[in-house]
Amino acid sequence: MIPLEHEIVRLNEAVDAFAHDMKVKLAKKATEGWRGWDCEVNDSIIVSRLITKSNLVEFDRAQAVDIANLAMMLWYLQQPKEGG
Repeated sequence: MIPLEHEIVRLNEAVDAFAHDMKVKLAKKATEGWRGWDCEVNDSIIVSRLITKSNLVEFDRAQAVDIANLAMMLWYLQQPKEGG
């Protein structure tokens, strides 16, 4: 069995590598003109894209980064806002 400390290190390394790929994809999309993700009026669009891409993941594992980015956007939009 893998020691707990080693497991946590491996998990952190995996998250860091995945987050890097997420950031690269987000930057690429931003340069292509995809903006406004943090505007609450786009919630339904993000949810729709998340559902669509989630249904594709069994056929195309490369969709995982897109799914994670959409999930991050929804998570962010649901966080309490400062002063609100």
